[in-house]
Amino acid sequence: MLTSIPVEKNKYHCIDSMFLTVAHYFKREVGLMAVGSWGFDYKPNLQEKKFGDKLFSGMVMLSREALNKYHGIEVDWHENVSWEELKNAIENHINNNRPLGISCDGYFCPWNTAYHKVKVDHYCLINGYDPIKKKYKCIDSYFAKVPNHIENTNQIEEDFLLGESDLKQGCNEYISFKLVKPVLKYSLKKVFRDVQLGIEDFQNRKNTFEKMEQFGKDLAKNLDIDNETINCNGQIEVAKLYRIFVQLSQRRQNFADSLLFLKDNASDVTIEMADSLEKVSEEFNKIANQWTKMGVLMIKLYLTKKETIREKMGTLVQEIARDELELLKKVINIGEMAK
Repeated sequence: MLTSIPVEKNKYHCIDSMFLTVAHYFKREVGLMAVGSWGFDYKPNLQEKKFGDKLFSGMVMLSREALNKYHGIEVDWHENVSWEELKNAIENHINNNRPLGISCDGYFCPWNTAYHKVKVDHYCLINGYDPIKKKYKCIDSYFAKVPNHIENTNQIEEDFLLGESDLKQGCNEYISFKLVKPVLKYSLKKVFRDVQLGIEDFQNRKNTFEKMEQFGKDLAKNLDIDNETINCNGQIEVAKLYRIFVQLSQRRQNFADSLLFLKDNASDVTIEMADSLEKVSEEFNKIANQWTKMGVLMIKLYLTKKETIREKMGTLVQEIARDELELLKKVINIGEMAK
């Protein structure tokens, strides 16, 4: 049975919460889903005026690729589909009791805080159809209510219904899932070989940390908070720059969790390596808090318009760049230990 997994919204993007729910449905792990998600990309020469359009969370290996490689779940994206193709896919998946993911503009998603206010990308799952109400039944772990105490992974049902009109207007892509291979064991050596390849690309590609520092300098001088939040209808959390700060924090938290998963589950972890994994995981969570702070500062700047806050944001990014470079060295050292 497909049911919602309560997730921490500060820790998981809606796409990741969808993957978590599907993995639970297939009785598979998700511990290495984010092992390649640590990254950063800034393209200052783009013509766009907003920093939010020049900044990217910089995932090196997408979550869906990691799900396939390490947990045996294949994720297949279908973009720019017609309404008929979408309806047929939904009907086929419902009839076969299979989860189907959709990308639905939050403006047309009734339970989303952006409903009929602003446009924002959102992902959830469709798992049924109510013929009386003539609405699709959805699973959305990102908006599911989280109890004060979660004793286990038994899930909480939510009444998320999506009408045909909203679905037709807000969705033109869907995501299908299937099991493709068994997962027998996890090898730190194998995983870190993959991570090393990603990090080497991420290190050499566009001088990542130099670009992070450049972003901080540019931000301190040129951030126009009114321009970044235009068309947000007062909801700063939907501004692209703010959402990327959140994603950067989430990715680092998820990467930290991946390190702990390896510590506890990899078959070739020594005591020394386990200790290193735990310490570096703690440092990644500290970096995640710094990116969260960037979002908080952006809200303060939006409310007060104080130039000193903009300068503080720029300085903080440059500090993060230096700290993340040191973390990169430690990650590479752990990879060397695993050889």
